[in-house]
Amino acid sequence: MALLADDGRALVVQLGMTGSVTIESGPPPRGMDGRHRHVVWELEGARRMVFRDPRRFGGLTAYDSEASLRAAWSELGPDAMLTGPRALGRHLVEAFSGRQRPVKAALLDQAVIAGLGNIYADEA
Repeated sequence: MALLADDGRALVVQLGMTGSVTIESGPPPRGMDGRHRHVVWELEGARRMVFRDPRRFGGLTAYDSEASLRAAWSELGPDAMLTGPRALGRHLVEAFSGRQRPVKAALLDQAVIAGLGNIYADEA
């Protein structure tokens, strides 16, 4: 997920396996309910946007402009979830042809195919 600010900056939120972004109002939670709140943004109207990541597999990446974000994304391979199965199959055949590389390592390489994580690479 990418968030764009009014001044043109961009923030990419990667949720990992257990991360979440929520909007909260009222008093902040105490005790166990407040754990794993890694980033809290104060919003208008006494609300907060909270990034939680209990297993710490997610992350935040800031870009100075939307153009910088798009440049970073242009280095990624096709999106595994948005590419049709036939097109994705053709892409993988081309990407793997003539190379000697473990299949799992290639599937985890985001420049080959974007969006596959360890669990999907293991299943493949």
